[in-house]
Amino acid sequence: MLSFTLLGDAKIFKDGTPLHPQRSHKETALLFYLAHTGQAWGREFLADLLWESRSTQQSLKNLRTTLSRTRKSIGDALLVSRDAVAIAADAHQ
Repeated sequence: MLSFTLLGDAKIFKDGTPLHPQRSHKETALLFYLAHTGQAWGREFLADLLWESRSTQQSLKNLRTTLSRTRKSIGDALLVSRDAVAIAADAHQ
């Protein structure tokens, strides 16, 4: 189960254990956004949201890298398809 705190420093916990503090700001922002909205978003939309000053190609590359790192830390709670990304509905509170 993922849980999120925004008071003070933004923190993400998995089963009560804080996730690695060296998580990038983009990775943290992505997880908070997905949890807050509670829906799947297209990869291109998320890439543009997080890396708006980069080209679409570079933004999508950055997103792929971020998704890979994120899946290593939260596993199946992150739902990734060819077109969209979401957090599993039962994976966070």
